[in-house]
Amino acid sequence: EPLKRFMKKYPNINVEITRGAHKESLRMLNNGEIDLMIINIPNEISMQNIEVISLVEKEYAFVMSKLYKEKNKVNINSIEDLNKYDLIASTNGTTYRNILEKNLVDHEKLNIKYQVMMESFKRELVLEDIGIAFMLKDELKDEIEQGTVEVIDILSNKVKSEIGVAVLKNDLRSFATQKLLEIIKDYLNE
Repeated sequence: EPLKRFMKKYPNINVEITRGAHKESLRMLNNGEIDLMIINIPNEISMQNIEVISLVEKEYAFVMSKLYKEKNKVNINSIEDLNKYDLIASTNGTTYRNILEKNLVDHEKLNIKYQVMMESFKRELVLEDIGIAFMLKDELKDEIEQGTVEVIDILSNKVKSEIGVAVLKNDLRSFATQKLLEIIKDYLNE
């Protein structure tokens, strides 16, 4: 939504949206090849010219479709019980996977059947009744509210992380980046 507002307000500014590896994107940002990147916080950024601005906090959870629960007679009372079912999680080394593993107790080990890079694909797998996924609750907000997807409340604490933007420090930012950040902040404060 904020990007659409920006495009309407500044139609003469060219916008290019790409997806890339975290380290490569950081290098490009630091070199001024891109203007900003969306990141999960905390994220280790030690580049001198880059500032991280927190935008919003998101919650993660284990989720499954109601049909998957019924078909597989799902009964989960502990983290270990998850291993009886088809688990879907992000691939090793990704921020989402690190968040999951950081929230497991040392002795808890999950057998991930499907390792998926994109949240949108995890969403599809849940909606196709393929397994239980660890993912952002917002990705299935409507389905959770409608009761077609269920949150498995098995973690001792709510798992949250912040989403933010990494940008060049204030004195190095372009006009376009400054204006986009203003629009993002206004949108989040509505």
